[in-house]
Amino acid sequence: MENHKNNMLRMFKGDKSFIPKFMSVSQFMIGKGLRYHSFQIGYFMWGYLLLVLVFFVFLFCLYLLKFPVIRDWVRSWAEGGG
Repeated sequence: MENHKNNMLRMFKGDKSFIPKFMSVSQFMIGKGLRYHSFQIGYFMWGYLLLVLVFFVFLFCLYLLKFPVIRDWVRSWAEGGG
């Protein structure tokens, strides 16, 4: 924050010596900059996919309890009957 303040003051005074004269924007640097965002999007999508899968399995198990055969089996298993 201190550097930013000092640089802004120098710029307002007209001193632009701290700004690089020639900045090489190569394809390598552009690729490195885009890679970070690509990884973030990829990890977000994997997390979303896993979350949807967990919800699907949970809700499918609840759906199976609708059937009397499955419900009786779960009830007997929960009571310790096996």
